[in-house]
Amino acid sequence: MNRRQHGACLIESLIALLVLSLSLVATVRLQTWLRQHSDLARERSDAVQHAQRALEGLRGFHDLAAFDSTAPHTTASPEGGPTAFRMEQDSAVADGLKTGRVSVHWQHRSGGAQQLLLASSVARLAPVYTALLEVPPQDTLLAAQRVSPASTRTFPDGRSIVKPTAQSPIVWVVDNATGEIQLQCRVAAASQARTLRIEDLSGCEPFEARLVRGLVRFALSGTPDPWQANDAPLPLTVHAGTLRCESETIVANGERYIAYACAAPSGDTEPRLVPQGWSFGLTAATFRSCRYPGSGRVPRNYLVIRGNLDCPSTVTPHNGAPVVTVQHQP
Repeated sequence: MNRRQHGACLIESLIALLVLSLSLVATVRLQTWLRQHSDLARERSDAVQHAQRALEGLRGFHDLAAFDSTAPHTTASPEGGPTAFRMEQDSAVADGLKTGRVSVHWQHRSGGAQQLLLASSVARLAPVYTALLEVPPQDTLLAAQRVSPASTRTFPDGRSIVKPTAQSPIVWVVDNATGEIQLQCRVAAASQARTLRIEDLSGCEPFEARLVRGLVRFALSGTPDPWQANDAPLPLTVHAGTLRCESETIVANGERYIAYACAAPSGDTEPRLVPQGWSFGLTAATFRSCRYPGSGRVPRNYLVIRGNLDCPSTVTPHNGAPVVTVQHQP
């Protein structure tokens, strides 16, 4: 091998060494980049977990006073972790909705400051209602649709047999989804709705009406309380349009009220209470009827008080739910 060939081999070796060196440098830089981004991804994951725990604490209020608290505060992550986090929390309450924000700050290993922000909204609802979701049904026979009263027999086809009162000689076949009465049939007065079968019905005829039902409670002593009203009922009947209405006085388990069920010509028909032996008026010797506000798809309930008193309208909410009434009669 002559001198020229030796020189060419040396140049090739130097070029190969240069390429190898550049490859090694690129590999080291790639490993460093991957390690840094892996650390950043882990830190962000930890930051998200800290923020989520803080937001869960926001949702875990034990009463409405804690819900209404909006004081900002700062906390630090527990010691011993590879990264120290600082959480800044603040919130705002508007229209029954609390919006909480958690900002997590930390210092990346490379020296750069990092920040992550999470936000969530929580409804102003007393925790007792959330706890009720964990309570199993006590009586599946009562699990009828909202438009049907408890004295019903529900069938798989989406209809129910509704008996207006315990001693009524008629029953209504009701569409659970709409509250529309489809049929009116006759039954034995002593029969119970929960044990009735289709075969027990007789004399059925088409019947177009909407089921309207509810309770009438009485608060006749002292300041009327729409939540605790439980005085002895006064005799009355209920009218709703030109169709059928039935009512009965219930005294059981310490409760006293009048339950009624009506076949109204339309869902907007507002029942009228008809006194028996007493009258509506605006004096202490007469009485006033107050209505618990509600739509056509919920029970229409009423409260009877002394005529010289106003319908309760500024009652302290019970477990976050307002209990108010508006005047109905006279």
